[in-house]
Amino acid sequence: MNGHNCELNEEIRNPSNEPEVSEYIWNIAKIPEVWQELSNLSHNGEDDISKKDNNNFETSFKHNFDVAGIAEEFADCHGCSQRDKRVFITAALLHDIGKVEVDPKILTSKEKISEHDWKKISQHPGEGWKICQRIAANLDDPEMKKEMSNIIAEIVLRHHFYVETGGYPPVEYLHIKEEPDEERLVKDLAEKISMFDVFDAIVSKRSYNQSIDKNMEEVRDILNSKFPDQVDVTEFLVNNFK
Repeated sequence: MNGHNCELNEEIRNPSNEPEVSEYIWNIAKIPEVWQELSNLSHNGEDDISKKDNNNFETSFKHNFDVAGIAEEFADCHGCSQRDKRVFITAALLHDIGKVEVDPKILTSKEKISEHDWKKISQHPGEGWKICQRIAANLDDPEMKKEMSNIIAEIVLRHHFYVETGGYPPVEYLHIKEEPDEERLVKDLAEKISMFDVFDAIVSKRSYNQSIDKNMEEVRDILNSKFPDQVDVTEFLVNNFK
């Protein structure tokens, strides 16, 4: 594992909710319209609950940065174009932004989630899509505006829609792209962010999951069962973030 991987591996498992990430990610996060929404998420109450319980579990805010860090590592290792890298990391950074609309007591519950609360949680990709549209409306750069509203927002919407094994939202809520290359990009990046999302949830300290010492064979099995057509991505995760 190289030095950068070691640092990121440590950061993913770090229970502190003050993310330490690359300059590249910070430059995206600090775009005023993006930072406003991330700031709203950071003040959604999860961190207060974490400190009150003295558990220091990962919040949605920190999780978004962890997933963006994994996306950056993947993009650099696989030679993504600058444009695709920017879209990939921005979508990863915003993938759970819709959780700002979910009661933090639900997000931090240690108990089994009720059907009512699960319905609330499952609405966060759609809420995230709306927030991305709001960001896009306030951006001045025409290219960034188009990327945010047309591609990044759709990736955020689909990050729990698993191509092979279902998920949410229902397929009729997706906005299928007329341009084949755009649709391929959205599907590909959404599925990879889905995998990074699941991986970080497994190996990070959560309110419902206090242990961070995970058997990577078990992690591999979970990822392969949920994403059977992404074996190479699974191997990248389990081999680079042990």
